[in-house]
Amino acid sequence: MTDDSKEQEDTESVEAAEIEESEPQEDKSGITRTVLLTVPLFFKFVIVLVIKFVTDLIVFPLLFLYRLAGIGKRRFYKLIGKGPSTTKANGET
Repeated sequence: MTDDSKEQEDTESVEAAEIEESEPQEDKSGITRTVLLTVPLFFKFVIVLVIKFVTDLIVFPLLFLYRLAGIGKRRFYKLIGKGPSTTKANGET
């Protein structure tokens, strides 16, 4: 009986060792999967931020220049006396 119980303990310890060995492999594959998914997503995020920054760098100064051009045009027309007609809505003067 002692031999049988020893064999049973050995079998249980081998099974426990196999379970312990299989867990780190699953853990390693989980880390690998996480890294493989995280790195491209991080680079996508960085690319989107760079595109947004460059767009803002180009668009906002152009909008400011467009506004200044409109103000300058109105001042120029006012200076030479060719401003828009001063009629009010519905033909009222």
